[in-house]
Amino acid sequence: MQLLIILLMLCLFTHDQAQSWISTEFAWPILLLWVVLPKLILAIGYTLACRRTYRRLALPNAARRLRRLERLGGALRIAAVLLFASDLHFGLLISVRAGIQTLTGITHPILLDEVVVLLPTLALWGLGWWAYYPIDRRLREAAMMRRFDQGLPVYPMWTRWQYVLSQYRYQVALILVPLLFVIAWSEMVRLAGTLSWAWVTPDTEPWWTLGGFVLIFLFAPLIIRLTWDTVPLPDGDVRNHLLSMCKTHRVRVRELLLWRTYGGMINAAVMGLIGPLRFILITDALLQQMPGEHVEAVMAHELAHVCKRHMLWLLISAVALMSVVETAAVVVLASNGVRFDSTDQGLTVTANGVNAVTAGPGLPWLPGIDSREAMIVAVMAVAAVVWAIGFGWVSRRIERQADSFAVSHLVKERDGDTVEPRDAQTMIDALQHVADLNHIRTEKHSWRHGSIAWRQDYLRSLVGSAIHRLPIDRQMRWVNSLSVVAVAAIFLLQAWLS
Repeated sequence: MQLLIILLMLCLFTHDQAQSWISTEFAWPILLLWVVLPKLILAIGYTLACRRTYRRLALPNAARRLRRLERLGGALRIAAVLLFASDLHFGLLISVRAGIQTLTGITHPILLDEVVVLLPTLALWGLGWWAYYPIDRRLREAAMMRRFDQGLPVYPMWTRWQYVLSQYRYQVALILVPLLFVIAWSEMVRLAGTLSWAWVTPDTEPWWTLGGFVLIFLFAPLIIRLTWDTVPLPDGDVRNHLLSMCKTHRVRVRELLLWRTYGGMINAAVMGLIGPLRFILITDALLQQMPGEHVEAVMAHELAHVCKRHMLWLLISAVALMSVVETAAVVVLASNGVRFDSTDQGLTVTANGVNAVTAGPGLPWLPGIDSREAMIVAVMAVAAVVWAIGFGWVSRRIERQADSFAVSHLVKERDGDTVEPRDAQTMIDALQHVADLNHIRTEKHSWRHGSIAWRQDYLRSLVGSAIHRLPIDRQMRWVNSLSVVAVAAIFLLQAWLS
């Protein structure tokens, strides 16, 4: 889900730099029909699929039907992103800006236009969750009966509106809200530059923009804390033990937060680059339904992200991958006569001195394509896929290192230096608890985390390993070093070429 939201924001970020690719030939009624009708068809189709699956949950092959519906839900969310890009291509954002100016007289609306064009896509996702709710409720009712038998606390079942709202809060807001702040700040700086304010000039505008991005990134945990339902973790043995773990690993946190999901989610998270703005969140259901040693293993996993500086290295690797794929894409396009030049009207794309959109036929390696625009889009799409694959690979190794750190913590707790089966098994069981209580298949793949089964298999391979010489630590040192070298090399290359 996070990748899809990033793609939505990327479309918005690049919109104003690709004006030559935007079509404005459709009138408002036609454009509105184009925006609404495909999404409505997708929503109706997915709703019918959910109803069909719901009626067959009692059949022997229900698990296979749920997996099929899961894949269909993923396809729905991906299709929503593609339709959003199509909306922008056919001039939706430009039309919305013109409409806002007509209604309010505001020439440069800050963030309002972007929010309006995002609403249809967000609504499609919401309709998907709305349709899936009966299935989720049936699964939770089955889990509730087991909780009754085990004498565990039972929470009131979420209503449909509460379920949909929770999906927006916990899946969408985490990435979307900070990025909307980024867009708003960019527009404010750009607007200040057009007004010729003394503190924003063409030379200082990039620095003002970058400074705002850094501040938003640093203060994002405060934004998320207000967006999510969190309170300080109450005093008691659990809080004292978790704080002692922070002290042992020299991790400074502003607060340990109880993430209130009312039994709806088993999860934990760490947010914040610096101690005064760092929070560790643990859901209520995790604390109530998992044994103490499993809670400790999950906490150690989260502390690993701080001790190993995962957030910083993930950012560096993302920049490194972006720099490499961007340079490769520019080289490929330049070899076919395509150039990118920055002008007052945005990014101008030319092919042998002619506008790329109308450069005509004759692609040397894409026969039958009549426009350079198709080649540019294809190369950019390949670059984006390569970046996503590389970033996902690095992110999954970071999760593997965090799991290994948790196992190492358990080994140190018993004053050992070699991983024994019980150490690995504790983390394996903790992951299994997370999967079972969240109704997640262990084989379900995650772009950034990998599947639970994949992580469990790796943990089993650690048995007998010395905690000071784990293979994943050596692998991550190579990844981090190569990321720094790649960023430095691309920077020097661009400086030399300029």
